[in-house]
Amino acid sequence: MTAARDRSPAGGTIRRNTSLLLIAAVVLSGAGVYVSVKLLQKHLLGSTGSAWFDDVCTSEGDSSVNCAIVLSSDWAYFPPNDEAGNRRPFSVPVALLGLWYFTGLGTWYLFVGRPDYNRRRWHLLPLIWNTIGIMGSVFFLIIMFTSIEALCPWCLVSHGLNALLMVCGVLLRPMHTSPQPTQVSTAVTSESIFDTPEPAAVDSIPTPNPTVRHAVSAMVLVLALASAQFYWISAQSLLQQGLQLKADVTKSVKAIEKIKQDGRLMMALFQQQPKREIPIRSDDPVRGEGRGLFDVVVFSDFQCPRCRDFAQRLDTQVHELFGSDMRVMFKHFPLCVDCNTQVARTIHESACRAARAAEAARLQGGSQAFWAMHDRLFADQKNLASFNYRGVAEELGLSPDQLLADMESDAVANRIEADSRLATQLSVRGTPAVFVMGRRVDSIARSSDAFWKELHTLYRRALDKRNAALEPAAEHDASAPASESAEPPGG
Repeated sequence: MTAARDRSPAGGTIRRNTSLLLIAAVVLSGAGVYVSVKLLQKHLLGSTGSAWFDDVCTSEGDSSVNCAIVLSSDWAYFPPNDEAGNRRPFSVPVALLGLWYFTGLGTWYLFVGRPDYNRRRWHLLPLIWNTIGIMGSVFFLIIMFTSIEALCPWCLVSHGLNALLMVCGVLLRPMHTSPQPTQVSTAVTSESIFDTPEPAAVDSIPTPNPTVRHAVSAMVLVLALASAQFYWISAQSLLQQGLQLKADVTKSVKAIEKIKQDGRLMMALFQQQPKREIPIRSDDPVRGEGRGLFDVVVFSDFQCPRCRDFAQRLDTQVHELFGSDMRVMFKHFPLCVDCNTQVARTIHESACRAARAAEAARLQGGSQAFWAMHDRLFADQKNLASFNYRGVAEELGLSPDQLLADMESDAVANRIEADSRLATQLSVRGTPAVFVMGRRVDSIARSSDAFWKELHTLYRRALDKRNAALEPAAEHDASAPASESAEPPGG
């Protein structure tokens, strides 16, 4: 018969003290988990969501008391950031290490508790874990006071909780208690002689604490909780990064929209662009009856949505402003390696075939046929992969067979390649690339109503000034030809 557990008054006192110590250890660990989670939120998200917690992080009378300074330092990660402030591989927030640490201790004390004396070696696990934690606390306290030169009140609280847990761990070490001798009654009564004796009460053999299965299960649970915390924190961090990115994008969009509404600023940026000489062939596709008063050169791609949008803007808003003074000249820059050796990779697979069709239409019907095909290609841009070139040629009054043959000709291929090389010389990398009187219009100004209105205002002012200067000369020599060009703003 094995010895029963100690049932003496002293044994009961030990059990009560053990229960109180275990409750204290679990509560301290839970408090450490809570503080670590809040510090991690403040580190990654900038705020804990609890005003009272954030208030404790700072001191009105002492600027050196600030959790944010500590949590934004290089030592907020372990291993710490390098000299350039960049994170090292496999570094994790120190607050996350604290979260794993307190979770491990709390889980062990909650599910394993105090081992029996004959299983006392299992208690070395929380003691070693606690000792590592104490060494970490001392190390980070030294760093806080010497390197960071700022205090984090909640970090001090977590280190204090760690010290108290060490006390609990030492007091919870298994103690050997001798069982009290069992008193066996030898008194015999008359009744006991004749009656059937009842079996003596035998204490059940106690299950040792912890069993190997129990201890291993607790460690697996600790690892599972640590993994769950890691993924939760990662999700929180990614969510915050996404929200921050969204906020930054929204802020940038608003800033761009505000800039776009400032016509004078857009004009100043435009006038800073260098003036480039762009050769124009006599048979280049030209839209408009202008005499060089306001020339717009567009390098475009028929499968580029922004090119389509700008073409519509030119035909509506810009044309309404400049009217017959404006002349638009088209240049090819398809973002496809099939016909453009100036690009590194294909972005628009159908762009080359569309460019060939437009050029083939020009060869057969001049600028008028080119612009007709131009408009049809942009109008049906989403279906360029299945575009009916033969049918459209018939609709435009062109010979379908000749169009298809010209699309495969060297003349068309050389024309597109020549335009693409010219674009590269002008530092064009994408489409649409717009030049007004030789000056590049950037992407923001290109889509700014205020820019085109400001450009029109200054253009009209310069044109009126030029015409006024020519009037006296015209009175003396009525036969002298009038100038056919007016220098644009910034020219």
